[in-house]
Amino acid sequence: MAEGAKNNPEETRLRDRFVIMHIPKCAGTTLRKMLEARHGSASLVQLYSRKDQFGKPYKALKEYTQSFVIGHVGVDYLLDKEHGRKLVTFMRDPVERVLSHYYYWRSISENSMGPKLAACLSLKDFLSSDVVAVRRQISNLQAWMFISNIDMMSRHRAACCSIDELFEKAIENTRIFDFIGFTENFDKDLAHLNVKYNWGLSSEVDILNKSPDRKSAAELDEETMDLVRGVTRLDRRLYQYVKKQIYPYQFATGVPEGDTQFIGN
Repeated sequence: MAEGAKNNPEETRLRDRFVIMHIPKCAGTTLRKMLEARHGSASLVQLYSRKDQFGKPYKALKEYTQSFVIGHVGVDYLLDKEHGRKLVTFMRDPVERVLSHYYYWRSISENSMGPKLAACLSLKDFLSSDVVAVRRQISNLQAWMFISNIDMMSRHRAACCSIDELFEKAIENTRIFDFIGFTENFDKDLAHLNVKYNWGLSSEVDILNKSPDRKSAAELDEETMDLVRGVTRLDRRLYQYVKKQIYPYQFATGVPEGDTQFIGN
């Protein structure tokens, strides 16, 4: 970032207001920190664990005045277009996302159920677990955030729906988004958002919440790979659809494209 750019109001003026649906382990923390560094913490509302950063329950989107609203919220929260905000999210290769979640949970000292289980379970046992805190985070989480929400209640309400019906619902809801990026192409996508919306973010990306000592999909044995495929069936289908049918058509001619790849957290 050029010295002095941070203090130039013409360069920091945003063209719109935004909601960023932060799918866990899809570069959301990195993006949030970059936005805070560029536009100031007062420009963001953070919605995590059913509360904002002020400890208050979520308000309707149209009631927030900040430039950015970001959090682990599904499309149920975003469907009221009266808020007038641009909708942005990032997806990730589903197998890599699940592996990242497991190894990240193992690396942190937290007393909640998910990290405690990850710390004492092998990857195979973790993937086979029926504990709600685990299933919510690893079982087709990306698709469910597009279908309705991250919670298990949404899944129970949709229990009578077939996989094809859920897939069609997820596809339908991708259409409300103004941009869907991929963590695998983070630098390129960030350059596009900078041009399109004047975000003014640095091209230097510091990877946050990186999972240490994690295996990649290529290192898994076939049995473990089958378990990962089992919990990401719908995610993988949606990921491929967005990658082929939506992602390529979001870029206008002349948008900078970087060669560097951001490989998740």
